Amino acid sequence: MTTTTPTTHSTTTPKTTFHPRDRLARSVRFALVKGKKADCTKLFNAEVLPTLCKQDGFSDELLMVQDDHVVGVSLWYNPESLKKYAASVYPRIAQLLSPMLSGKAIIETYELPTA
Repeated sequence: MTTTTPTTHSTTTPKTTFHPRDRLARSVRFALVKGKKADCTKLFNAEVLPTLCKQDGFSDELLMVQDDHVVGVSLWYNPESLKKYAASVYPRIAQLLSPMLSGKAIIETYELPTA
């Protein structure tokens, strides 16, 4: 039986609800090369999460890994910060991840509705 192990990371404490200022969610999905799950998790904790936490407008990250499938969802306060990250920082992250990827990452951005 396969189980999903969601891992949430935060600059303070894990959140159970969206902060009212969270406006965007960015999803990055990809398949891992077989046997690279531990390497991916290590890279995420050592490089990806600390880099995200330094970005203006970044709110939180949720990483979900099941077998060789990964979904990362980052929350952002504003589109400008997300665009800046996507253009100037994510290419380096993608390069670090590339030896572990089986195929291309699928990236989608969602607006979060406000109440």
